[in-house]
Amino acid sequence: MKNLLCLIVTLIISFLSHGQTSLYENPQFDQIAADHKVIAILPFSTSVKLRPKQMKELSKSDIEKLEESEGYSIQRFMYSWFLKRKGRGTLAINIQDISLTNSILSKQSISSIKYIFSCRISKDS
Repeated sequence: MKNLLCLIVTLIISFLSHGQTSLYENPQFDQIAADHKVIAILPFSTSVKLRPKQMKELSKSDIEKLEESEGYSIQRFMYSWFLKRKGRGTLAINIQDISLTNSILSKQSISSIKYIFSCRISKDS
């Protein structure tokens, strides 16, 4: 029983230590955001890399759904992070609710962040 308890504690500690996320913030964020009243956090574009055995078990569609799901998970995390920062008083702008952001994207038939960037690149070219 003690061995099982030690194993569980070790696994939990290992999981928590490897699950930490480091967050990049542009050093000029405050300066860039100074003129903004509201920011929207878009779903992220992600790329999921799996082991070869896992790749065989999933279809291309399954992998795309997994990548999309990860993108929305990161969006929720970032929304929460910004809300905490605003709650501490270190962020002077408002954060648009992600359900509103995603609704606006959906109404514009934008289903992927990759689409947004491809449109931006083609307009800048």
